[in-house]
Amino acid sequence: MLLNFLLIAAIMAAGFVAFLPALLIWVAAGLTNTIVLAAIGFSLGIFLWLIFIVLIAGFFNAYTTSAWVFLFIKMHKEGIPSRLIHFFKHFLGK
Repeated sequence: MLLNFLLIAAIMAAGFVAFLPALLIWVAAGLTNTIVLAAIGFSLGIFLWLIFIVLIAGFFNAYTTSAWVFLFIKMHKEGIPSRLIHFFKHFLGK
């Protein structure tokens, strides 16, 4: 659950970083009084933010999947009850 909060914080930080280049374009648009340049800056910021979200979500998804697989393997390979069940299944199967 803590990592979900860190994911949200990372997405918010990515939004800040993604709009930094857009801010420079917006300043140029303000100095030249060009609305098209402001729209290009906004589009660039949204595009970069979506790229950051996809990358962050990909890493988060890979991490959670590997954690679940690791815990599943630990659950089925360790502990006395698990070993006894495996032993009897193997013993009775022959």
